[in-house]
Amino acid sequence: MVYIKKMLSAAGEDKESAAERIYQEERKTVNTLIAYASKKGFTYECAAALQQQINGKADLLDLAAVRKPDISGYNGVIIGGSIRASRLNRTVKRFCEMYAEELADKQAIGLFLCGLEKEKMQEYLHREFPQLLTEKAAAVSWLGGRMDLSQYNALTRWFLKRIMQEKDQEIKELIEVKPPGEAEEFLRKYHEVLNSRKA
Repeated sequence: MVYIKKMLSAAGEDKESAAERIYQEERKTVNTLIAYASKKGFTYECAAALQQQINGKADLLDLAAVRKPDISGYNGVIIGGSIRASRLNRTVKRFCEMYAEELADKQAIGLFLCGLEKEKMQEYLHREFPQLLTEKAAAVSWLGGRMDLSQYNALTRWFLKRIMQEKDQEIKELIEVKPPGEAEEFLRKYHEVLNSRKA
């Protein structure tokens, strides 16, 4: 009924134009929370990029800064964290475990990981996130990773270079990988589920 009233109030618009305008207006009322924790900045950059591209309103939440956030006012939640030493960021993992049931009740959930071991991302996803969330997730993605040796102390740099040598990798001061189109595809899947459940 509300939709019909809005259609009728759209004086001077044809039916198709009015429908598109109303769809765009209502889409903006969908609120998404993008929760993340970032050690060296790459995960934050990915979260901020998603915020810029997402349909509707999206808030960024640094889980390291807010230990017990209120997520009740959001239709959907996107959660992102980095993999370091084969483990998900502890702050992100704790958030997922504490809020698993509330998160599972959202219209849509998105999960993304950052790191340089793309081939192990599925393994990390299913091992590090609660099963309740991986089963409910509308979108899951690996958004790349970065290792900047200048951000580490001398001992850690030496250790990381030794690992590269053992893996016959070229030693570089900066390694950064961003898979093209991955964030867009991630959001497409997330929006598809969020909008279908809203309808």
